[in-house]
Amino acid sequence: MLVLATFLTATFPPLLLTAFFLTHYRHRLGFRLGIKSFGLGLVAAALAILMGSALEAAAILPRYAIDDGLQGALWQALIDAGGRAAIPEEIAKFLMVWLVIRLSKDCDSGGDLFCGAILVGLGFAALENVLYVARASGNWAVIGTIRGMMAIPGHTIDGMFMGYFLALWWRKALPAVIAVLLALILPIAAHTLYDFPLMALDNVALLVVRTGLAPEPLEYLRFMQFGVMLVSALGAIWVARQELIEVWRTPTPDGDLHPADPIAVGWWRRAGWALAGFGAAVAALGIALWITDTQLLPAARGVLDDQSLQSFGRWLVWLFNRQTGQFLFGLALFPLAFAAILQMRAPKRIGNPFAIWPSRRPWA
Repeated sequence: MLVLATFLTATFPPLLLTAFFLTHYRHRLGFRLGIKSFGLGLVAAALAILMGSALEAAAILPRYAIDDGLQGALWQALIDAGGRAAIPEEIAKFLMVWLVIRLSKDCDSGGDLFCGAILVGLGFAALENVLYVARASGNWAVIGTIRGMMAIPGHTIDGMFMGYFLALWWRKALPAVIAVLLALILPIAAHTLYDFPLMALDNVALLVVRTGLAPEPLEYLRFMQFGVMLVSALGAIWVARQELIEVWRTPTPDGDLHPADPIAVGWWRRAGWALAGFGAAVAALGIALWITDTQLLPAARGVLDDQSLQSFGRWLVWLFNRQTGQFLFGLALFPLAFAAILQMRAPKRIGNPFAIWPSRRPWA
C-alpha cells in the first residue's frame, strides 16, 4: 500500500496535466502520439542521466569548495543548475521531440509539436519524481507534494516554451534557425534560472553554518526564487493562451485545428476553479505566516521546552517561520497559473481579442 501511495504521489500531477492537454488536442495530436510522447519523456530522463554521468566522468565542469566563499558557492550553484541539470535534461527532451515526434507520421501540425513537447516534459518529470520520492524514505509524501507543485509544473513550462517555438517553426512564423534555437535555448535558460536560486540557497546556507557568513544573501536568493517562479508562471499563461486561443486567429492556422470536447472542457473549468482555490489557500497561509512570524514562532518553540527532539515540535518551528511563509507564497504561483490555463478555451469570435474564456466558440 505504501509503495502504491508513493507511486501515485509521484505520478498524479504529471498524469493530470497530460490528461488536460490530450483532451484539448484529442482530434489533433491523437492518442497514439500522445502516449508515445509521454513514453519518450521517460527515455529522455534516462538519456539525461547518462549524459550527466558522462559529464561527471569527463570532469569537464569545475568544482568549488567552501574555502572559495560566497562567490564560489554561487558559481557552483550556477554550474550545477545549468551544466549538470538544465543543459543535459533539455537537450535530451529536445532530441526526443525533434528526432522522433517531428518525424512521426502522426505529427502533421504545429499543435502536435507543442503538445508533444509538453508530454515529453511530463514523462520526464514523472520518472524523475518517482526517483526522488523513492529515495525519500519517511518524507516521501512531503517531497512528492512539493515536487508536484514546483518541479513538475516547471518541467511542463519548459516543455511549453520548447513546443511553442517548434510550433512557430512548423507554421513558418519565424525564420527556421531562430525558431529552433529559441526552442532549445529558452527552456535551458528557464530551467537554469529556476534551479539556480534553489541550489544557491543550499550552498550559501552551508556557508552560513560552517563559516559564519552573514545570512543576508539568503534573503536575496529567496526573492530571486519568487521572481523566477512568477515570471515562469506568467510565461506559461501567455504561451498557453497563444496555442489554445490565439492559434484560432492566425492567418494560416494548423490544418487539423479542431475543438476540444465541450463536456471535457466543462470539467476542466471546474478543476481549474478547485486548483485556484487550493493555490489561493496556500498563498494566504504563506502571507499569514510571513506577517505573524514574531507572534507565532515563540509559541511554536515552546513545544520544544520539554522534549527538544520532538518531531512535531520541530515541524511547528518550521511551519511558523517567516521564511516558510515566503516559500509557501511562492509555492502557490504554479497552481494559480495552471488554474488559469485550465479555464482557457477558444475565443467567441476569431476577431475578438478580448474573448479569453467565453461560453461560445467560433465553430458554434
